[in-house]
This record gives sequence, C-alpha cells and structure tokens, in this order.
Amino acid sequence: MQLDVGRFAVLPALRAKGQAVVIATVSLMIALAEYSRLTMPRSLIWAPPLLASPIALARAQNFIVTVTPMQMLSAAIGLVGALCLLAYQRWSAFGRQWRAVSQDEIAASMLGACYYMLRDGVPYRDLGADHFARRDKAKTIGRLVRRLRELGCEVDVKHAA
Repeated sequence: MQLDVGRFAVLPALRAKGQAVVIATVSLMIALAEYSRLTMPRSLIWAPPLLASPIALARAQNFIVTVTPMQMLSAAIGLVGALCLLAYQRWSAFGRQWRAVSQDEIAASMLGACYYMLRDGVPYRDLGADHFARRDKAKTIGRLVRRLRELGCEVDVKHAA
C-alpha cells in the first residue's frame, strides 16, 4: 500500500505547482482517519487520558484559561518537528532544490543542466533561446498572460493562423 500511495498521490503532487503536496497530504490523512474509524470495533474499552489534569494559566472574574501537560507536550513536539523541517529545508540539498524550483522553474532547470554536465563530463550544448517556449507553448502563454495581468494589463490572447 505504501508504494501505491507514493505512486498515485505523492509523486503527481510533487510534479504539480503550488500547495498540491499539502492538499494531497491532508486528503490522505482524512482518508486514513475515516478508514480507521470505519474498521474499528464499536465496543472499545477506552483508557483514561494521559496527562490530562488542567493547569491554570490565567484567571478572570468568571473565566479560567487552562492548559494540560499533554497539550504542552503536543505543542512542543509540533514546534520541534517544524524547526527540524525548516532546518532540513534550509541546509539540505533537497531543500535548496525545492526553493529553487518554487522560486524560478527555468533557473532550476538550468541548474539541473549544469549538474548533469558536471556529473557526466559532457560539454554544454545550446538548445536555443526559445527552447522553453517551444517545449510547451500553452504553458508559456499562460505564464506570460498571468504576469501581464499581475502588472495591471488587460490581455486578450488570439492565436495566429
């Protein structure tokens, strides 16, 4: 099942742009939670909650702000996980590649070309100034139209015959 999830959910999301990875992850989490809810027996014996005694943080006339040790532990684990993820994104080769692709797809592909030239020891071969435009014209047109609209221009695209 793990390979199927990777092949059919994660890999297509990694190739997509924007928040696709986050959406795929949340969708998978919801699906797995529902699967476990449906397959669990109805007569479970629940253990008492751990670290559930509330600690008062602040008091008002008729209101008390409390937190449990489990909530503090969960927040600390989440914070440590987020900091580890940020450190991994900051200092790993994968993180540098991720940032490069998210910031500029063309520059990232140029860096990829440099990497393969250095790794394989092959000379540079110019593909032409319009290589990316030739590769996917619709994608290039869409990107340029979006950029012009961001700059405040009205754009009406008419294709030449």
